[in-house]
Amino acid sequence: MDRIFVIEYSNNIDSKTASRKISSFDFIEYAEPKYINRIFEDSLPNDSLINSQYYLKSIQAIESWAHIDTSGRHVVVGVVDTGVDYKHEDLIGTMQINSGEDGTDNSGNEKRSNGIDDDMNGFIDDWMGWDFASNSSESGFDNDPFPGHPHGTHVSGIIAAVKNNLVGIAGIGLNTKILPVKIGNDGQFSRNLVNSYDGLLYAAIAGANIINCSWGSGGYSQSEQDVINEVINLGALIVAAAGNERSQIAFYPASYNGVISVAAIDSQDRKAGFSNFYSTVDISAPGEQIISSIPINDYAFWDGTSMASPVAAAVAGMIWLNHPEYNNIQIGEHLKATSKDINEENPGYNGLIGSGKVDALNAATEINPVSISLKNYVITQEIEDGVITSGEIVNIKLELFNALKPAKDVNIYAMSPAFYQPEFITSSLSAGDFGTYETKAVNGTISFRVNQEKILNYSLPITIIIIDEAGHRFTNTISLFINPTWRTMRSNNIQLTYTSQGNLAYDDFPYNSRGEGFSFKKGTNLLFEGALMIGYGYNSIANSARSSNASSKDSDFNLDKPIESFIPGSIAAEETITEFVTKEDSLLKPARIIQSGYQFKGSSKDDIIYVVYDIINETDSFQDSVYAAIYLDWDIGPSGSNNRAIWNKSGNFAYIINIADDSLPKAGMKMLSSHPVNFWAVDNDGVSEENPGVYNGFSKEEKWRMMTSGIGRDSSNSTDVSVVIGAGPIRLRAGDTTRVAFALFAGNSLDDLQKFSEDINLSDNFINPDGSYSSNPKISAINLIFPNPAQNTAVVELAVSDINSGELSLWDVSGKKLKDLFIYDSQNQNKLYPGYLRLEIDLRDLSQGQYFIRFKTDKDVSSQVLNIIR
Repeated sequence: MDRIFVIEYSNNIDSKTASRKISSFDFIEYAEPKYINRIFEDSLPNDSLINSQYYLKSIQAIESWAHIDTSGRHVVVGVVDTGVDYKHEDLIGTMQINSGEDGTDNSGNEKRSNGIDDDMNGFIDDWMGWDFASNSSESGFDNDPFPGHPHGTHVSGIIAAVKNNLVGIAGIGLNTKILPVKIGNDGQFSRNLVNSYDGLLYAAIAGANIINCSWGSGGYSQSEQDVINEVINLGALIVAAAGNERSQIAFYPASYNGVISVAAIDSQDRKAGFSNFYSTVDISAPGEQIISSIPINDYAFWDGTSMASPVAAAVAGMIWLNHPEYNNIQIGEHLKATSKDINEENPGYNGLIGSGKVDALNAATEINPVSISLKNYVITQEIEDGVITSGEIVNIKLELFNALKPAKDVNIYAMSPAFYQPEFITSSLSAGDFGTYETKAVNGTISFRVNQEKILNYSLPITIIIIDEAGHRFTNTISLFINPTWRTMRSNNIQLTYTSQGNLAYDDFPYNSRGEGFSFKKGTNLLFEGALMIGYGYNSIANSARSSNASSKDSDFNLDKPIESFIPGSIAAEETITEFVTKEDSLLKPARIIQSGYQFKGSSKDDIIYVVYDIINETDSFQDSVYAAIYLDWDIGPSGSNNRAIWNKSGNFAYIINIADDSLPKAGMKMLSSHPVNFWAVDNDGVSEENPGVYNGFSKEEKWRMMTSGIGRDSSNSTDVSVVIGAGPIRLRAGDTTRVAFALFAGNSLDDLQKFSEDINLSDNFINPDGSYSSNPKISAINLIFPNPAQNTAVVELAVSDINSGELSLWDVSGKKLKDLFIYDSQNQNKLYPGYLRLEIDLRDLSQGQYFIRFKTDKDVSSQVLNIIR
């Protein structure tokens, strides 16, 4: 635990981006954002007391109390929450007192307030829990967990409110002590929590047997899982709320390994409308209209998984009392194994709201329940490429764990609740007998063929049902990711992920979990982000690069044909191809992009990979200023620091180096098509007009400037850097296609990059960097008049489709035809062939002013303004 640190920074960089950058240091095992946790409850004031505690009857709590062993010990439940009103009439005497900080010291001073860490646990005077979110102390900590928000007091009352005292309610637990750990600020309306996992760890160190967490967030954190693991190792069982987003999502800490996740149900055992549901939910408990204590000597009805979680935690505490031989894992398994099946009341939620409803009586009276769970699984494919696709056969090898009573004749059955049902080849297996606390790999595999439907990025649930000889039934769900919209090419020394919507390296900036980046000779990832940008103007850009928000990306392309990867059997070692189109709201003029990737093998080809874009103008108008570029955020070495981007003028390519460590690889990039080249070296932390950075966002105005300025900035400073490299302006007629091709390469020295740049020749590999397109125009129209304004002469470029007659004429602004410039019909000697025609016209007989040139055929009419100056 002493290897986990919190980093604070002042730079305006998104936390997800910063953590991904930091994680590339070789001495950093992982880096991640520190998420803000919040409590979950909905309050409904009401003054009813014990007669309104329907949940006691629902879980058979009152009946269970006669079967709990209360002789000789008590259970400690850590309430890591907003603090507890320990002066409340229904909680007096229920707080856990730390004997090491109670009484008097050798000097006769009260240990509770002597300013000495008497028990040497690192917390001074923590005689009754701790406050990790104090507003009154300069340090942010103190030893008084009195509440701000009443949430923690409500949770504590559900667990341990005093019984038979003629006031208030009856807590579910018996012989229960509350360890109050405050992680909420002092304000009574504050819902934000701080130092949540510090509080969790403290509760375990301070001796909590059960820890309740009625809070959480939606983001996974490896450091938080590490804290959870340490808490489990210290012997505590964590019970946590599944969240109130009414969604099928993983919620944390409830969804971390080793935590009992609790969903909420109503008085009819139906899933509460607000409750989350997911395959990681372990059990359900009443969470609607739960009456409990709030400050000061008051009571209230609240709804939430925050209320369901302490119901389960209290019953777990009673299991702890009855079974001193259990460890924390077995307590949780006993809780699940003795639950009541509520699948009939919840159609459609099988496997998503846990094993059933908490049942205190069953938990108290069932001496040796069985609990077999899926501990691990390994997936193998028909084609071992790491990508599961439609029609493919998948095999799942299972490993089971029995925590409690020995089980006989265990069998496994697989099914799927998915709409797109897989075709099971083997759906049942025999696992034999299991002893207590035994883990066993099951012989054979669950096998199935994925449905042929081409559903992209689809999470396919496979439900594993485990049944023993006595009929005990246990359900687990495995989710498989089907038909991902990315592929990774790795057929030479370069490995690069291509996606179906304009990104390179990864598909999900800034999380960067969907893809494998760019690596050289199986080394570490060198590319944090890659993205295509196409524009006709600063307000007409379609791209997939990070947005002006900085914590998200622009998503201006719609997938049309999913990506495919194949071994072509020709000189190319591997190819990918996909198609996507610009969204209507991102680009005023629609375009279709065919993206191809190529890899080759051979001494001069092993260190190069190609990205080719065929851009199709799907409008009916001529575009004379199209720009296309790729944005690449390189990270050569830890966090991308000490990088420098440089334009090599003589070689017409760009490269990235780490100036602090020459042993690291160097990366190069080159635009290969015959269009004019544009390049901009970006300091990611730049803040000036001449040096705009991307940490604070990447606006479309900045993108347009960088992709249209020629060699706009030929080198960066030594920092975390990106580049924009591309082509333009490109003249693109209606219906026409242009190709913009790039080579990305890597080497161990600048000499290597220079050589690769010279050796790159796509025509040798049967790839033409300029394409070969000869399509005829779809319509007849005036494409261009130049120069415009003109003086004595001008050139008119016509797009000519298959026509029978046509005329080009000059008109004034009043609508009067001045003269014919060109006439064609079947009898005329002038000819118009399908294609593109340029005509020079004489303007010397015209005065200065504005005119119109019209091109009229038997099918189409178009006109453009001509300005004449003298």
